[in-house]
Amino acid sequence: MNILLPLALAAAIAPNQVPQGDHAVATVDGVAIKAKDVDQALWDWYSSDVIEELIFNQVVTGALKKQGLTLNQKDADAFLNLLLSEAKQGIPPGADVEVELKKQGLPKSRLAARAATEIGLRQLTEARFKPDKFRKIAWLLINPQGAEAAAKAAARMNAEQALKRLETEPWSAVVKASHDTNSALRDGEIGWFDLAELPKDVSDALQPLTAGQHTDVVESQGVFAIYHVMAVGPPSNEEIDTVKAQFVARSLGKTFQGIKELAKIERREE
Repeated sequence: MNILLPLALAAAIAPNQVPQGDHAVATVDGVAIKAKDVDQALWDWYSSDVIEELIFNQVVTGALKKQGLTLNQKDADAFLNLLLSEAKQGIPPGADVEVELKKQGLPKSRLAARAATEIGLRQLTEARFKPDKFRKIAWLLINPQGAEAAAKAAARMNAEQALKRLETEPWSAVVKASHDTNSALRDGEIGWFDLAELPKDVSDALQPLTAGQHTDVVESQGVFAIYHVMAVGPPSNEEIDTVKAQFVARSLGKTFQGIKELAKIERREE
């Protein structure tokens, strides 16, 4: 996500740092190129991109405020240092870092903005993390060996046979004997999930189940699967940090889309 400049950073830049109006920023054969000429060119060439990035920034800033959250500046600074370190790797030894970064369109202020927005978005996502709602899920996946109807019918039949075996055999044994070798790994475990993250048909099938129970055959997104609840949340103390990090990584995009839909955005470039 490209965020240009948080509003807090914009306010922190003193007006006299930015040339204004008729101030000459350069001359060519005695002819001045004025600040206002630069302003017009920047508007014509980059305004759409800049406006969109500032909108993204304000969406995150506004959402933090609405939820009573304050940006974790320590984390933002740490992330900025990481971005600077990565950016510097492509700069020739001995070159002026700030000059080179500006040439690439990555002045420190822009990287600081990206860091602030990233951390703010993570905080908003972490606020959605409710450990009690998570379930540790495994699956027995049967993937049709082709797009034709016969392949789909065969996959469904294999899934129904596996479901029948589960009436008398343990989950682990049935998974190991399944036709999909990927399902046999770790007894088919796919991890901890908030049911709201899953496709609705899968979520609906899992909703009434508790630990040790499994769904019927569920057809979702072109494959057949039986889902098994290995445990009900919250995850253990040993697991919870990893589960939280995985949830945040999976959910950043959904968080942003959700807060953007709630924001009232009016574009007035014309």
